[in-house]
Amino acid sequence: MSLKRGHKFKEILSVLARAWTLGWEVAVATLIPLLAGLWIDKRWGTSPWFTLVGVGAGVFLGIAVVYLDTRRAIEEIENRYRSEEDIHQEKQ
Repeated sequence: MSLKRGHKFKEILSVLARAWTLGWEVAVATLIPLLAGLWIDKRWGTSPWFTLVGVGAGVFLGIAVVYLDTRRAIEEIENRYRSEEDIHQEKQ
């Protein structure tokens, strides 16, 4: 029983770690282009154009990060289920 609990706890921690990492990845992917746009606008006096480009690039990169991470998670889940099915078939 405790082995099952320990396994579930590990899965919960894994999901939380993935969510934490994804949050940071989205934040960084969004903020770097935004800050670059603000810096360029301040330096060249082109406000708000490069800031808007930075926001657009940041939103695009944030969506791309979520898409790629979701795709990677789906592949991991599919591989895990394939492995479990292979083990189940070997036992029979």
